[in-house]
Amino acid sequence: MDSGADGNLLFRKKGKKTHNVLYTIRSVPQSWYTSNGIFFNEKISDLDLVFPEYSHSKRMHITLDIVELENEDEAPLFGLIIDTENMQRLGIVLDVKTRMITIDEIILPMRKLKNL
Repeated sequence: MDSGADGNLLFRKKGKKTHNVLYTIRSVPQSWYTSNGIFFNEKISDLDLVFPEYSHSKRMHITLDIVELENEDEAPLFGLIIDTENMQRLGIVLDVKTRMITIDEIILPMRKLKNL
């Protein structure tokens, strides 16, 4: 989850099947402007997410762009980013002051990066 993101992104190494995700090809590639430069993607997918710490049965549906990276050194810390619009729609609250995440009135602490 990313409180500054304006799109849902799934990152994977180009040519490597690290995620079993079905996708469609955009007619016009999407461009993303980041602090690491501009990158483009042409693949889009629908995905059902489960957050097992909050519920084993609830599914959350999102549409995301698949970003294929030339090498793994370009990869961000997280393989999947959920944007603010979808976090609001799904009722996800990030409280960075208390370091807590709320989903469906269940409040759990954020994990430390080294533990992910």
